Amino acid sequence: MSYSMAFSQAITILIYVCIKMVNDRLEYSSTKAISAYLNIPFPTVVKVLKSLNDAGLIHTKEGAGGGIMLARDAGEITMLDIFMAVEQKKPLFKRNFNFSEQNVQIEKLTENIKNTLQSAEDAFKNTLSQQTLKDLIDGNYS
Repeated sequence: MSYSMAFSQAITILIYVCIKMVNDRLEYSSTKAISAYLNIPFPTVVKVLKSLNDAGLIHTKEGAGGGIMLARDAGEITMLDIFMAVEQKKPLFKRNFNFSEQNVQIEKLTENIKNTLQSAEDAFKNTLSQQTLKDLIDGNYS
């Protein structure tokens, strides 16, 4: 697989922010607190937050009392939204096949492999689109 840890980190960051907003009635969570609590290096948190912000999943506020908050309700943020924010258009599987010989049979085999991998990736993304951040927090799994 070619995906980074950023997807898992983004999920845990958003869950942390959501829980702080609801349970602790914190409007904003600091990047430093997120890093410390989740044991994710500060520069990594900053990088993940930039991706989430660019995708419109969070709001940021600088200065005293600032930090990060969700831009939408947790029930409106799907796992696919988070995935696309951090992984963007990277394919799940590498699809470069370099056979030493090329012929019709090998071309057909290569096409079959690519189609199978694309189907698996489509199913993966479909599953992510069915789960929201709220579902994860509430323990509602499809």
